[in-house]
Amino acid sequence: MLIINKYLELKTILHTAKYFGVFESNIKKILINNNIPIIFGGVHPQLEEILERYKQNVPLKQIALEFKIPKHMVKEYVKKAGIGIGWERSTFLKRNNLPLESVLKIYDDFGTLAETARHFNTTVSTLRKIISPHRQTNWQLEVQKKVLDNKDFIIEHYNKGWSGKEIANKIGVCHDIIFKYFEEFGLAPREICGFNTSIERQVLQILEELEVKYKHQYHVQIGPTKRDRRIYDFILPDHNLIIEVNGDYWHGNSDKFTELNDIQIKTQKRDAEKYELAISLGHRIIYIWERELKTDVEKVKNKIKNEINL
Repeated sequence: MLIINKYLELKTILHTAKYFGVFESNIKKILINNNIPIIFGGVHPQLEEILERYKQNVPLKQIALEFKIPKHMVKEYVKKAGIGIGWERSTFLKRNNLPLESVLKIYDDFGTLAETARHFNTTVSTLRKIISPHRQTNWQLEVQKKVLDNKDFIIEHYNKGWSGKEIANKIGVCHDIIFKYFEEFGLAPREICGFNTSIERQVLQILEELEVKYKHQYHVQIGPTKRDRRIYDFILPDHNLIIEVNGDYWHGNSDKFTELNDIQIKTQKRDAEKYELAISLGHRIIYIWERELKTDVEKVKNKIKNEINL
């Protein structure tokens, strides 16, 4: 009954588990066995006290210990309350005994990070960390304009197989910025997922030479999360044909490997699942191996031509 009473007081499984130092699953089983309705979400009953302690400049770690909750949850509560994390307590502000409002006012007067940095005798990067959460800097506006002006170029060359770094270099921005806009444009950052391999580039070149319509990185969503996404290397929509480009090692080419390791077995199992999914969706699918591309590119080209009746 002690656990149940504490749960009814705290109103969340997570906080109850932290209070007693046990797993959340243990608390959940006790509640289910006693027919206690489970509360999803909710906030800490002492939220106001937590926020007040933070406003008093009490360190996050100390607050977490006082209220018996993880440090990251204190951060989350403070962030949702709109108070802000980290910037107000930066070393620069504390060392110079400067309130955040004064720094923001000086920045508004000068209008640039460089001038403001010179005023405070500090670096632009230090000020950017302090000011960016509260103001959209000129630098951010310039980058945003440059990316949005090149939106069509970005999408076109993404579909041609260009990497995020190549696109970023071409339009003159940091590739980290491009990755952020990929999601906004409905594109997947290839470098993060390990896409755009050298053998894929060879197939890209072949498809360009054949002048067929294709899409690089064909996504099939089979569930609500990113883990439920299956990605095929290419699809030729006019011919309903999927092309998978397989590396000899990672996919366990039987012409080179008589015995497979755990990685290759796992990859082949995933490939089989992707094959079944493609067939169930009414697609045709062919595989091009790294070894084929290294030994006879013309044969690979003919293989594709035969599939699309060219």
